[in-house]
Amino acid sequence: MQWAILSGIEGNLAAYEAVLQDIRRQRSPVTDLYIVGDAIGLKGTMRP
Repeated sequence: MQWAILSGIEGNLAAYEAVLQDIRRQRSPVTDLYIVGDAIGLKGTMRP
């Protein structure tokens, strides 16, 4: 079992896609992907 743990994506689609491409190129296949924190960017607009 091989894990990939991502953090700090915050809406950066280009970086997220680059990481996914790198995961696919790994010699040992990643079986589980965990995202810690925000996966989307709020761009300064927070709602209660």
